[in-house]
Amino acid sequence: MFRKRIDYENVLWMSVIIFAILDLISTYVGLSMGLVEENAVGVYLLETTGFTGMVIAKTSIILFCYKLSEKLMFGRWNYFTPFVLFFVWFLATTNNMFFIVKVY
Repeated sequence: MFRKRIDYENVLWMSVIIFAILDLISTYVGLSMGLVEENAVGVYLLETTGFTGMVIAKTSIILFCYKLSEKLMFGRWNYFTPFVLFFVWFLATTNNMFFIVKVY
């Protein structure tokens, strides 16, 4: 039997995308419930461009970091950038969900 090798870098990048989307959804739900954005960059984006600006900003961050990682990271370092992004957005989503459940 041949075992297919799992590409963990791609798994991490998919996790980044999933948790970025979950962060956006939980932010939207929290804002609609009356919660406020505490991140200074998020507040600025919401005030100037609305929620669409936040979507564009997160998409730009993912694309920029992917290209940067592709050009500069080699070997085991390829996992560093997606792991950091995944971890940050995992914490943000968890934090958002905590406050949504607390208010609800």
